[in-house]
Amino acid sequence: MKIAKPGTFVLLFALLFTAISAGQSKVSTSGNVKIFSLLDEYIDGECKTVTSTIDLSQKTIAVSVSVKGFKFEKAVMQKKFNNEENMNTAVYPKAKFVGKIISEKGLETVGAHKVEIDGEMTIKGVTNKVKTNAIIVVNKDDTVGLDTEFMLNGLDYDLTLKYVKEMRITVDLSY
Repeated sequence: MKIAKPGTFVLLFALLFTAISAGQSKVSTSGNVKIFSLLDEYIDGECKTVTSTIDLSQKTIAVSVSVKGFKFEKAVMQKKFNNEENMNTAVYPKAKFVGKIISEKGLETVGAHKVEIDGEMTIKGVTNKVKTNAIIVVNKDDTVGLDTEFMLNGLDYDLTLKYVKEMRITVDLSY
């Protein structure tokens, strides 16, 4: 039986760490999600309590938003948004999106990449498919930005008030 040299384990660990790092997976708590609607009532909310992961080589993305983190100009809107009839944040504190980035080209090169993102959004325990266009910017300093905007029908997620029927969702993520 051969015994490995002491440096072998260090070398194996270093190779494993390098392989994992080369996956281009980035985690961030730097993001901004906005919702806007003009139906019956004006709704304009913003949440900066966002956690996300993007892997450019695997072309995957996952986003988690603290629903209670949305801030509104009017306190009454904050209360309506979080109550049991709408987001029910006491039971469903997070909204989540998990998706695949669709791009014919590799995303590791510096520059702006127009992509499509296809995935599933879960809000208030209800999951629906969501497809959107986005721009991913890869910078020379290895930072990454993602911007997208899409429409969401709150009725698809069992939200009951009229103002959530058609919401414009704007997402800005930084890695």
